Amino acid sequence: MKTYPMLSFRCDDKLLKQIRKEAKRRDMNTSEFIKEAVTFHLQNIAEVRTMQPQ
Repeated sequence: MKTYPMLSFRCDDKLLKQIRKEAKRRDMNTSEFIKEAVTFHLQNIAEVRTMQPQ
C-alpha cells in the first residue's frame, strides 16, 4: 500500500501498478495523473448533478 498525502488516500499495489502504467503511457508522473483523474471525475459528478431534474 502507498499513501498519497496530497489526496489522503491509500492505493493497493494492483491499482497503483495500473495507475503507473497509464501515467507512463501518457508521459506523466504518477501524482500528475492522479490529480488529473480526480479533477476529471469531480467535474463529471458536478455535470451529472446539474443535469438531474430538481
